[in-house]
Amino acid sequence: MLQPGQVIDERYEVVRSVGRGAMATVYEVRHTGLRSRHALKVLDAELAEDASLRDRFLAEGQIQAQLRHPNIVEVTDIVTDPVPGLVMELMDGAALDEFLRNHGAPRDAAGVLALFQPILAAVGAAHAARIVHRDLKPENILVGTTPDGTRQVKVTDFGIAKVMEGAALFTGKKKTEVGVRLGTVLYMSPEQIRGSADLGPRSDIFSLGAVLYEIATGRMAFEAPSEYDSMSRIVAGIYEAPERVVANLHPGLAACIRRALDPDPARRYPTCTAFREALAQVQWGNSQGPPPPSRHARLEYPAPAPPPPAPGPASPPHHPEGGPTGLAIASLILGVLGLLAWCIPLFGFPVTLTGLVLGALAMRTPGQTLAIVGVALSFLGLLASLINCIVGIAVNVLPALA
Repeated sequence: MLQPGQVIDERYEVVRSVGRGAMATVYEVRHTGLRSRHALKVLDAELAEDASLRDRFLAEGQIQAQLRHPNIVEVTDIVTDPVPGLVMELMDGAALDEFLRNHGAPRDAAGVLALFQPILAAVGAAHAARIVHRDLKPENILVGTTPDGTRQVKVTDFGIAKVMEGAALFTGKKKTEVGVRLGTVLYMSPEQIRGSADLGPRSDIFSLGAVLYEIATGRMAFEAPSEYDSMSRIVAGIYEAPERVVANLHPGLAACIRRALDPDPARRYPTCTAFREALAQVQWGNSQGPPPPSRHARLEYPAPAPPPPAPGPASPPHHPEGGPTGLAIASLILGVLGLLAWCIPLFGFPVTLTGLVLGALAMRTPGQTLAIVGVALSFLGLLASLINCIVGIAVNVLPALA
């Protein structure tokens, strides 16, 4: 543990401790000659005794020093006395996970992209230099502000990065054994979990998808009671659909997250450039919405099927007599006439029957109310005509037969 005022390598004076990780501690230091402020990442003393860990730690500095990009924390120097350390630019801010805890998830797609696009640009620059990060997570992404108040987002910690063939630092030596998992479980790709040594940029794309999910929803995509459960979910592609977590999430943004988190590397974005182009459609409002869901994703939390559209009213047939309302009026008039003519069966029967038929035809038209009244009057007229007919037979016909 370094103490304030302690001078490291005769050049850097310790100001304060900034934070501590699993393998190293970060301090704010001041250059004794230039009086400039820097961050110093120092490997824990007991771990520094392991030659392989010490070499990996110093290799992190070499890799990060090669990646000159505005969204990658710059490594400017190394120290060796009393312990190995990397001198980096000092950012005033916090890691992305702490930033999200303090400020919450952005409220709209524009806010999400403002945080995520710099991360994507940084990783794209690393891939262009033939470097795969392999440990992308919110703890390794810093969110700070410049002296003029501008927000800056930078990726750091290339401690387990893979140097691919063709990179400036490529040596041909394999530092990772097959079957050895490196990374942080909640953000590992399925191929990382399986221990594959042949990891490429698409593995980082998956981790970026997990980071984007967390920025957009404020939740970790694969959080589970145990590491085993988390790994099972990652391999199977089981996570809660982001649009279920955030009801008004832009559908194009949800589609980008789903594709990045596909368990099959071949179905993910092939490059950070392709990922950025898809997000640009969201940014400029040109997204056509999400593609069909992955056959893997959301097995545990299937999205509900959209309800079928409500059937509209059937189109009424056209009638030259004045349309549907004319039918209803005709039914009403015939019903009145039939009711008044109940005492004349030869006239009442056809009038009321015609009123019933016209009223039935007009039931699903704008004149529905008039049609109902017309049908009711026609029915009463028909009933009265029947009663009159029965009474007439009983009074006049039956006595004559007797």
